[in-house]
Amino acid sequence: MRENLLIDKSIAFAARIIKLHKQLIKTQKETVISKQIVRSGTSIGANINEANYGQSKADFISKLHIALKEAAETEYWLRLLLASSYISEEMGESLLKDCLELKKILIASINTASESLAAFLNFPGCSEPRSGEDSREQNAQCAPMISPISAGIWGTSRAIRSAPASKISDFT
Repeated sequence: MRENLLIDKSIAFAARIIKLHKQLIKTQKETVISKQIVRSGTSIGANINEANYGQSKADFISKLHIALKEAAETEYWLRLLLASSYISEEMGESLLKDCLELKKILIASINTASESLAAFLNFPGCSEPRSGEDSREQNAQCAPMISPISAGIWGTSRAIRSAPASKISDFT
């Protein structure tokens, strides 16, 4: 079985966040921020894992975007914990480094998947579903490439094709 670097890293990161949560509750008696960071920090990997079982390429991209948003939230909580001296600078910098690495990998994955989806939507004969008698064969050729859920993306295909891709530097 092929290993998935993103899932492996997100699980390792989530385990560190859970340990941080336990430490904050035990040593600092801090419950509010620790609950927030454990939710967002563990949600990253859950959304990545869910993306791998997406019903379409668009669903996959959507779940990765959610994981990216959770990573951004986790980064915020880490910076707040660091600024308020709840965690050491060494621990904070180490966790932030891992969080930013996850964000970079997520952004690269989203960009790759978005380019793949855009290429599919621009594939001759499959860019729009057809109607009429001559369309059956053409739609049948494109059907193996999409799931029924992805049919909802046809109306937004022009927006996807024209949307600018985010760059890693936009988020770091």
